[in-house]
Amino acid sequence: MRHFWFLSLWLCLIGTSSSFAQVYNITRFTTDDGLVQSQVKAMLLDHHGYLWMGTHRGVSRYDGHAFRHLGVDDGLAGSFLSDLMEDQSGNIWMATDNGISRLTKGTLKSYFFDSESPSQKVNCLLEDQDGTIWLGTPTMGLGKMVEDRLVPNAIPFVSDSLPPNIQDLLLTADGTIWIATLDGLFVKGKGNKIQRYENSVIPAKLAIYTLIQDKRGRIWVGTERGIFRIEDHGTWYEPLSEPQFPSAKVFCMVEGPDGRIWLGTGNGILHVEGNEVSRLEGEDRNLDYVMHSAAVDEEGDLWFGTNGSGARKITRGIFLAYDMNRNLSSNIAKSFLETKSGDIWISTNDRGINVIRNGELLRQYVQADGLGGDDICYSMEDAQGNFWFASYSGTVTRYFEGQFTVYGEADGLDCNSVYSLEMGPDGSLFIGTDNGLFVLKETQISRIIPDSPIRNVYSLKWGHNGKLWIGGAEGLGYWHNEAFVSIPSDDAIGTNVVTLEEDQDGRIWVGSSLGLAVIHAETNAHSWVRISGADGAHTVVSLQVVDESQLWVGTENGVYWLELDDFVEGQRARFEHYTRKDGLKSMECNANAILEDRAGNVWIGTTEGAMMRPEGIQASTEDFQPNVYITHIRSGGEDTWKNKGYEINDQGLPIGLELAAHQNEVEFEFIGISLNSPKLIEYRYKLIGVDEDWHRPTRLTSSFYPNLKPGDYTFVVTAKKEAKPWNYDHVATYDFTIRLPWYQTWWFVMIVLSLLSFLGWLTYRFFANRQKQRRESQRLRDNAEKLNLEHQALYAMMNPHFTFNALQSIQYFILRQDKKTAIKFLSSFAKLVRKNLESTKVDFISLAEEIDRLKIYLSLEKMRFPEKFDYVVEVDPEVDMSETVLPPMLLQPFVENSIKHGVMPLESGGQIRIMVSEEGTDYLNIRIQDNGIGIEASKKRKENRPSDHVSRGMQITKDRLALFGKMTHKKYGLDIHEMKDEKGEVLGTEVLIVLPVKEGF
Repeated sequence: MRHFWFLSLWLCLIGTSSSFAQVYNITRFTTDDGLVQSQVKAMLLDHHGYLWMGTHRGVSRYDGHAFRHLGVDDGLAGSFLSDLMEDQSGNIWMATDNGISRLTKGTLKSYFFDSESPSQKVNCLLEDQDGTIWLGTPTMGLGKMVEDRLVPNAIPFVSDSLPPNIQDLLLTADGTIWIATLDGLFVKGKGNKIQRYENSVIPAKLAIYTLIQDKRGRIWVGTERGIFRIEDHGTWYEPLSEPQFPSAKVFCMVEGPDGRIWLGTGNGILHVEGNEVSRLEGEDRNLDYVMHSAAVDEEGDLWFGTNGSGARKITRGIFLAYDMNRNLSSNIAKSFLETKSGDIWISTNDRGINVIRNGELLRQYVQADGLGGDDICYSMEDAQGNFWFASYSGTVTRYFEGQFTVYGEADGLDCNSVYSLEMGPDGSLFIGTDNGLFVLKETQISRIIPDSPIRNVYSLKWGHNGKLWIGGAEGLGYWHNEAFVSIPSDDAIGTNVVTLEEDQDGRIWVGSSLGLAVIHAETNAHSWVRISGADGAHTVVSLQVVDESQLWVGTENGVYWLELDDFVEGQRARFEHYTRKDGLKSMECNANAILEDRAGNVWIGTTEGAMMRPEGIQASTEDFQPNVYITHIRSGGEDTWKNKGYEINDQGLPIGLELAAHQNEVEFEFIGISLNSPKLIEYRYKLIGVDEDWHRPTRLTSSFYPNLKPGDYTFVVTAKKEAKPWNYDHVATYDFTIRLPWYQTWWFVMIVLSLLSFLGWLTYRFFANRQKQRRESQRLRDNAEKLNLEHQALYAMMNPHFTFNALQSIQYFILRQDKKTAIKFLSSFAKLVRKNLESTKVDFISLAEEIDRLKIYLSLEKMRFPEKFDYVVEVDPEVDMSETVLPPMLLQPFVENSIKHGVMPLESGGQIRIMVSEEGTDYLNIRIQDNGIGIEASKKRKENRPSDHVSRGMQITKDRLALFGKMTHKKYGLDIHEMKDEKGEVLGTEVLIVLPVKEGF
């Protein structure tokens, strides 16, 4: 565990011996606290705020919470550290007994002299203004780094002797390098020449161990015989000789924040102010060690490394401690009282009363001296100079002019314990006990307010408005005008009210186990005042207004104080916090145990003694902003990013981290660097991409985010000391990405889309081929059907009956010796047969050919029946007969039907009319009209004249038209109807054929 020593001393640098000087607290760090080894030969505070300590087992880095170690196993050149340095790039250099090492972003690299060199030991390091690294060695003079090599004796000394043992190096603003050796002081100017520093005050052969330059530019030289200060107007020397400063070789020096120079010597710590040197004393000889190294941290605390007892932290303290080790008979200080002469009476829990005068124990009073008990818990003085003491033994004791008077059960004080006392305006003494409230008037004690719900009265306070406020285990109330008013616990403060205080504005401050509250005495309106989120801070046990403007609050987490002039109800109160770092030996304060004496000193009772803050000493009010860093990022409890080739930042974290989708449980560790009071650091953080606002303040140094979705995130954390304001511009950030799962990545989506597209294409091709095959099969079937229908159409046009009739007509013309007509008929018949046969070879023929063939057929029928009918073929001039095409052998069956069944039953005068026209631009209308007997008459005629010939030409044509419509998905229309006049008499038959216009073959 860490050990604390608190200096209770008066360093009287200026003024009389009775004046208080600065208080310093000493904290010891050893291997028990995590330091790797107890010989601390080097110290360095880096720009992050980490404190590095070089030992004989490597180096330890301290962050205020814990030590982190680097040794030979981690790549350190040697175990024995002699110096530490940070270069301009933030790299940490370490001088060892076996070369030097450089730490860059968590990676160590070591450098050595040539193997022929007599030694690898380096005593000290320096980086000059050009970035060159210089090395001070014990046997090889001033060396330097050239590329990755260590070069000894880089610049020879102006001397006939061997190079001296170099102990320290110092670079001043003008570029001069000062060299401390065991053979005197040397300097190297801007040239490559080293000369002995000539000074009539500093002896030539003096062993010099350390050098520093203060803020004023003065050079301080620590030697075997004392210290020297070199400045423009001369050199000052302090020999530090026996017996005042035994073993006072100065091995290290550091300048404090107040400009004092602190010296680490062969026997403790000294400090210099002006030309006066003083020794810092510690308890139990904890400073009586050789001090080999020194540093000052960012909060102004001083650090010294010893030669075998670890490290010491010297903190500017606030409190002087009085305990059993110094003046007190007991460590449990319960109450304070100041006499007119300035003596402080300290009541204890078990050893009576201790009287302190001028910091020393004057005498002790116990029960044997007349006290009502040794367990005194409360004390006060009345206007007449009587001292009153309350005892846990159930008594009240009055002290006046050297005499004690005890009041107890025999006097009417019916209780087991007395907790509190308060003097009334009329001189009556009110007594709070474990059995209610009593009052002492003259010599009579009586119980008052017997019906009060508050039985255990812990605290009493008369307010300026005449109310006696009463706090106890059962809650809070007040007595006014002979009546008691209870403030319901669920309406105000709650139970276990321990302490009460009134400020200059008449507000009543209430401390309880639930925290701190303020009440307006006139209205009883109250509000809670948050002190801190730390454990124990809400348990308020003592209150005291100090200097009429500060409210001091004793808690189970140290002492807080509030500037009342800055307090605004409803706004966050800003408390200063005193802890162990300020000299408190215990963080647990005792009930109602705060006193401001007439000199302005503040006394506080704790479980480990009485603490006294001398008047005029305050903690630093600077708003120290701790450097905050993110130190670890883990997924699944592991640093899964290691050994994956990431570039590393200053804190050893990967830059551009990408986590897999399943690594979505991320833990962050962070730290705010405070070497003074790390436990008082508070944090707020948020994860941009998840959190809309900052998380509540916490003192935990880690956060965990489970089930993060894929995306880009930024973790942000800020830190501050307790009671200081938040600065959201002072943050640490870390960017990382959680990748999409493989099944959501673009390449996988592209593959899936490609596969789906390919499968879609395959499916399309499958069904397209299948449809094509179906279409092809259908086409083959349709073609077969078409061919069959065309064959049937040809057969219908060239049926045996027509052929027989045609041949018979030819025979008839031959028998009549009408050769000319016979030849003409035969020629036309042959032409018709040829055209019909040719048309079976094509799917479409021109309208001109179809009309030409139709005219041949009509001419043959006309030759056979010259008296029966006449015919007319009309084609609209807009119709291009040569380019317009239609299926072959389409019209003849309808014309043949018109002749046979329409006009042939007539005696004469039959008319066949064929008209061709366009319907818009898409369809062709073909009309075949006759003036025959009509459809119905023809049907009756067929019924009366049965025939063995079945005419199928029209049906075949209808089927062909339907087939063409199916194959081409176009309209092929056919309409056969009777033509009638207005009277309904049949005029003949009309066939309307509608064909889609098709141009070209």
